[in-house]
Amino acid sequence: MRTGPRTLVVLVMSLGAPCLASADDLVPLEARLLEAPPPPPRTGAKVLLGLGGSLLLAGLFGTLSSDRCATRDQRGDCVDPRGTRPVYPTLLAVGLAVSVMGSAAWRNDAPEASR
Repeated sequence: MRTGPRTLVVLVMSLGAPCLASADDLVPLEARLLEAPPPPPRTGAKVLLGLGGSLLLAGLFGTLSSDRCATRDQRGDCVDPRGTRPVYPTLLAVGLAVSVMGSAAWRNDAPEASR
């Protein structure tokens, strides 16, 4: 097999091309070490905050839209003021607790510079 000068030039250029492909390789190592790391994604805190907010909204809308009286008499007065099972106040309480946990996780995941 015969190797010409073009083959050697192509071989040398292809071996050297990955080193010169990005400009980050030209930055000194000390400058790259002083850069701050990227912030964490905080996905768990975002999920907790979204879930807590949706539970709060569901409990609030359910409480406001539910009937206050389960049973009325002939005159229209309320006989059973409690109504149905307390699902919506429970949703409010659980939503508030999940939102507090989500905000605590959001603060704990914050980068050191913003604390």
